[in-house]
Amino acid sequence: MNNEYDPVYDDKGNVTGYTPRKIGNNVFATMLVRSAMPGKNGEISFSGDEEILRALGLNTIRESSETKFTASIYDAHSGKVILSGEKMTGNVIHDALTGVDIEFSDMAGIKSSWDENSKRFIFTGGEKYTALIHLKDNGITFHTGANMGKDFSIQLGDMSCSALGINGVNVSTRESASRSISTIDCAITRVSSQRAKIGAYINGLEHTMTNLTTTTANLTEAESRIRDTDMAQTMMDFVKLQILNQSGTSMLAQANQIPQSVMSLFN
Repeated sequence: MNNEYDPVYDDKGNVTGYTPRKIGNNVFATMLVRSAMPGKNGEISFSGDEEILRALGLNTIRESSETKFTASIYDAHSGKVILSGEKMTGNVIHDALTGVDIEFSDMAGIKSSWDENSKRFIFTGGEKYTALIHLKDNGITFHTGANMGKDFSIQLGDMSCSALGINGVNVSTRESASRSISTIDCAITRVSSQRAKIGAYINGLEHTMTNLTTTTANLTEAESRIRDTDMAQTMMDFVKLQILNQSGTSMLAQANQIPQSVMSLFN
């Protein structure tokens, strides 16, 4: 700013804006643009013709920084600690559970109000904020066997730009482009991990299909043997076995009669 404006300081000595300075009968005006949202999500960026931006005298008074949180996750049913005192920046907890990202409001537990006297936003709160989350399994389950429990589950994560956190990537300045590198790297890692899981799913399904094909062939062969049975040969075998059974029964009966005949002679 030039000598036509006077800086406005906050309690910590940071410049929060500028007020017009009156010189004679001339009053100069200024425009101060602020965000009522903390963190990177509240960052304001201007893009346009460079000459116009320079003519407007737009400059950054204070760099934005991510809001810092300390998060803990508990099982609401068992009280088991899943995540305890995890320090983080931003409003997304990556892989809080297996394959689950939790995104919460960057204004969680924070209230914003406008102070007319100091002409600035006042943020209050920052205390403990509790939220209940109900997780539902949206995976695809296939029954791949003849018995109970022979299931094959497939879980695919959300790979949209918003889920990967790259929908708000800003590369308008060198600083923002540099910060975006880590965001893009994280998105690439998640996509690569999901592709690896898909490959494992494909291999598992192919193995299951091979086993089912072999089982089907064996069942078909067994059914064919039953349907193509030689009935004449089968009846001959049945009659032969029946005659042998009856002969054995007759011989056993005669053998039992011999001791009885001997005993009758003694009597």
